[in-house]
Amino acid sequence: MKKSLLKSISIALTLIAYLLSCTMSLYAQNINSMKTPKKILFVVTSHDKKGATGQPTGFFLSEVTHPWKVLHDAGYEIDFVSPQGGKAPVDGFNLKDEINKEFWDNTEYHAKIEHMMKPSEVNPAAYSAIFYAGGHGTMWDFADNADLAVIAAKIYENQGVIGAVCHGPSGLINIKLSNGNYLIEGKRINAFTNEEENAVGLSNVVPYSLEDKLKERGAKFEKSAQWQVHVAVDQRVVTGQNPQSAHKVGEAILSLLNERNLSTNINNDMNASIHWPERFMPGKTDNYVSNEIIVSGITAEEVWKYIVNTSAWPKYYSNVSDIHFYNSPGPELFLNAHFKFTTFTFLVEAEVTEFVPPADGKPARIAWHGWAEGDAETALDVHHAWLFENLPGNRVRILTQETQIGKPAQDMAKAKPNPMLNAHQEWIEGLARAAQGQI
Repeated sequence: MKKSLLKSISIALTLIAYLLSCTMSLYAQNINSMKTPKKILFVVTSHDKKGATGQPTGFFLSEVTHPWKVLHDAGYEIDFVSPQGGKAPVDGFNLKDEINKEFWDNTEYHAKIEHMMKPSEVNPAAYSAIFYAGGHGTMWDFADNADLAVIAAKIYENQGVIGAVCHGPSGLINIKLSNGNYLIEGKRINAFTNEEENAVGLSNVVPYSLEDKLKERGAKFEKSAQWQVHVAVDQRVVTGQNPQSAHKVGEAILSLLNERNLSTNINNDMNASIHWPERFMPGKTDNYVSNEIIVSGITAEEVWKYIVNTSAWPKYYSNVSDIHFYNSPGPELFLNAHFKFTTFTFLVEAEVTEFVPPADGKPARIAWHGWAEGDAETALDVHHAWLFENLPGNRVRILTQETQIGKPAQDMAKAKPNPMLNAHQEWIEGLARAAQGQI
């Protein structure tokens, strides 16, 4: 009887230990799942024939493997999706390319391309970027896939990066943002050119000209000579011209992700200060100014109305004019708003990169990346940020800072006093007076 009791206790303790180990394992998995994932979604074609020719096609292997190499080595996990899911057809199969062979021999990733997700199985929130690989098959099944377009738009509007190479930009043609505008409208975009399509003899086989269709959607199409490396980067959209450009596309995507991650770390570590992309970090640019005032009797909410309404700007700031919006009627700013204005005689194009209205006692923030096109003497690249913080005693803190890159920025930095410093002081004080009802 005693032995039987001891045996029962032993079995019970073993069972309890097993259940505890399972619980701890599940707990660990849940903790890991709560961490911000470093994941990128690769999109490849399911189409395997070049039109009526019957010639095989699919995703072009090196256009997957070379970006994969850059991003995988940087610590990103890559997932794969295709319009139909399952096993995707492969073109350009060349294992003499060492990176192709490395990818093909990787059992984890070989299994992924054999069992791709369908669009319905993708959670866009899990990804920092989405990349459309090329191959002629994309010309038949990328552009009109509404599910993939929605996934890409969600990733982009969550401050993610969109990349594509060669024929992969066919997947960008019908992506629309939440404001109803096409993603590529007004952006510098690159893809397989008409000349390259003619050179491979498929201009009359593909269902449309990729270059022409991108232009129809409002893209600023740019290109180099046939088979030359060419990568365009514009507002978190990275595109490459041909297979030769695939590696550089991966590097450009990684660079943008590194900037975003640094900015996120700063957001987490610093309170009530400006959030800087790495490229525009003060001390690393050609010109930097900071203006700050503290005013009583108004709130961040009242000031906010006059910074986001651009029609009010010329009423309280004399150094701005000719404000025009590309992707909305205006005049209100919003996240990803693309607009232009004239200041310091420069015609500046800009995109709002940060938009946090005042709420829950936290500072309000707005920032835009601006640029003035030109040559080495006249081109300008800037990041201009604002912060509005309610303080005890019915006071508000207004902070604006700007960094600039380019020869004009160098010239302003040398001037005494710095003209941008004086101009921004006028802007910040005028903004406060507008919120006080004095303008």
